[in-house]
Amino acid sequence: MSCNSELFLKDLESLISIFKGERKNLLDFVECLLKRIERFDSKINSYININDKILKQAERVSSDTLFSGLPIAVKDLIDTRGIVTTYGSPFFSNHLPENDALAISYIKRNGGMILGKTNTHQFALGIVTPPTKNPWDLNRIPGGSSGGSAASVAAGLSVLSIGTDTGGSIRIPASMCGVTGLKPSYGRLPMEGVFPESFSEDHLGPICRYASDLRMVLKGVGARKIPNRGRKVFKVGLITSFFEESDKNIKNTVMKAIDKLESEDIIEEITYFEIPDLNKLRKYHDIMDMAETYFHHSRKFLRKKLQYPSDVKEEIDSGARIRTQDYIYSVRYKQFSMTEFSRNMKGTDILLSPTLPKSSPTIKVARRMKLKDHFTFTKFLTPFNYLGVPALTIPCGFSLGLPVGLQIISKYGHDTNVIDFGSEYQKVSDWHKKIPEKFL
Repeated sequence: MSCNSELFLKDLESLISIFKGERKNLLDFVECLLKRIERFDSKINSYININDKILKQAERVSSDTLFSGLPIAVKDLIDTRGIVTTYGSPFFSNHLPENDALAISYIKRNGGMILGKTNTHQFALGIVTPPTKNPWDLNRIPGGSSGGSAASVAAGLSVLSIGTDTGGSIRIPASMCGVTGLKPSYGRLPMEGVFPESFSEDHLGPICRYASDLRMVLKGVGARKIPNRGRKVFKVGLITSFFEESDKNIKNTVMKAIDKLESEDIIEEITYFEIPDLNKLRKYHDIMDMAETYFHHSRKFLRKKLQYPSDVKEEIDSGARIRTQDYIYSVRYKQFSMTEFSRNMKGTDILLSPTLPKSSPTIKVARRMKLKDHFTFTKFLTPFNYLGVPALTIPCGFSLGLPVGLQIISKYGHDTNVIDFGSEYQKVSDWHKKIPEKFL
């Protein structure tokens, strides 16, 4: 078939509208997607491989299932039976999993198909995701560690990708690439069969365009029942310090989005919110993350230390220096802080902030970054991994030609709040529909 990219992309509405109701011919859709990948992916390197059986699978798929043949890209940290899964590392370059991760089993059971595996920073330990590039500026990083997942959606080379988030690894690339990315509540999606970083803070989550699709996606990937509340008006708290610490252009772009939300009566009330003991939350997240990362890598790391890239090696080395008593404090403080956070949010439905304080750095700058420089891009994100609460990023504009993300947070288990809020904003904005001209 011939694939008219412009018409194809113009028709890329929400997953629900594509794969339910008057669904377009699935084979044509998948063939067009494959042609786009063949034509464009060499520019951004979002995929490490493509499922060579997907067209045959599309011929057999049932339209009576939840996903009805939806082709889904999967981060190369998640086991897929019969498809090479490297965890972003040359150590596993020929690793062919015998079993699917539990989330992948749910996807297949619900009629989804694995389109291919997307690039990740090695073992998900970084924000760069080499060799993937940002579709909005090929001289810049896409973010990480789910960089291939976000870049593929942004360039129109996938309609849905599954990523992971331990310290911002879904939200960083989704924000930098101008797409929608959700870190659900901790435990909402199953982690069995996903290479671990920090078992106390690892989250599986979707990257797509439309927040309105997220409830369906969560259900299809194995989430417990998601309430269908459909809230349309919200009481909002602005995280003051996050705005103060952001670049001026980022802050102004996010504030324009908030003004729009107010003018459309989506926000009922605004207050200014400070997260108590914020630096302590960040500190204990880092302790827990690095200690558990070292635990997972210790045997292989000690034997093959010189074969790890410098930024990954630096993070694992940091975990080796964590004292047992500090790790125990981080574990014990977590439950207390979750309770306190929920109490402090009483009467507030949603917290808002910029997703990132800065735009995507150039690849050249990123190569010189040390671990402490990575923390600049995670400081608005890691507290919510530690607390386990839902956090969504949606595109809300551009700063100097690069996408800006709006971060939406709610209390533990209130994933519906962030989904509904994001959906309402996207009804009155079109930032989530933008695709870089070079991929049209």
